[in-house]
Amino acid sequence: MKIKIAFTTLLTLCIMHKVSLCQTPTSADVITYQGRLVENGSPVEGSRNMSFKLYPDLALNIPIWDSGQMSVSVIAGIFNVELAIDKAQIYSLNDLYLGIEVDNIEIQRAHMSSVVYAMRSSNSDNTLALQGNPISDQAPNDNDALKWNAATKQWEPDKTTAPTVVGSGLSYNQLDDLIGVEKGNLQDIITTEIDIPAAGFILVQAHGQVKFSNLSSNTSASIAVQIDETKGGKIEANKMWQNIGFENYSVQAGSNTVWLSFSIQRVIEKNAPGQYEIRLEAQDSSGGRTVKEIYHPTISAVYIPTALGKVVQ
Repeated sequence: MKIKIAFTTLLTLCIMHKVSLCQTPTSADVITYQGRLVENGSPVEGSRNMSFKLYPDLALNIPIWDSGQMSVSVIAGIFNVELAIDKAQIYSLNDLYLGIEVDNIEIQRAHMSSVVYAMRSSNSDNTLALQGNPISDQAPNDNDALKWNAATKQWEPDKTTAPTVVGSGLSYNQLDDLIGVEKGNLQDIITTEIDIPAAGFILVQAHGQVKFSNLSSNTSASIAVQIDETKGGKIEANKMWQNIGFENYSVQAGSNTVWLSFSIQRVIEKNAPGQYEIRLEAQDSSGGRTVKEIYHPTISAVYIPTALGKVVQ
């Protein structure tokens, strides 16, 4: 007796698009498998003892699941069986093969990897799943990530995720001019505006170069720079400011110019959303006939949400 088997497989998902991979009240999924038995060129009629086994590899002989022997009704060569498979046994597999035995003789091993992908998209209570585990029905906030909760054994929105920054949250300005610094009140050197969506901190940084020219022997010269929101006024001791200069400079032959770089930063706390203008200010703090100019000033501002923690200068 020589038996051949021709087979087709119905492997769709009952929770998506009316599928025929269905779930039982237990943790098993029911696969409806249909095949056609031919014996000596003719369709088989009657009942046959059959068994079905799952293998992770085509070459392996030890199954990871076995249906056991079952009497299967065959009509005009066609048979249908329902195989209840615990998805935990095959979830992590990339390949899957179904061994089909008739009267204890293996006739065919069918490639069944689509079963794995179908089961990964389902779980026992018809809810969405990730890696075979349920996803909570909690409503997430914008930009929430999922995190695993070992206590509830499900994926849940991570409410500690930093909120999305709506609006620019970043500003930058740069000038290529050489700006003279005068004696007297603070003068604006460069400004920038930043929109913030909620309470938080604004980290402001400013950079530039100071050109001291028209120097004479043993000259002392300096300027003061400050990051501020208020236009004009004077240097405030409780604000972040910096003095740039030198004392008793000895003029070299053929040179009466000195360049000094500066960098200054400040953190400004805001209790409400809005648009804020921030400026780099400067004033001549030494007087004399030395000319003071700031070249290539830049200023940047970055919004830091309060949710990320307190910022300390």
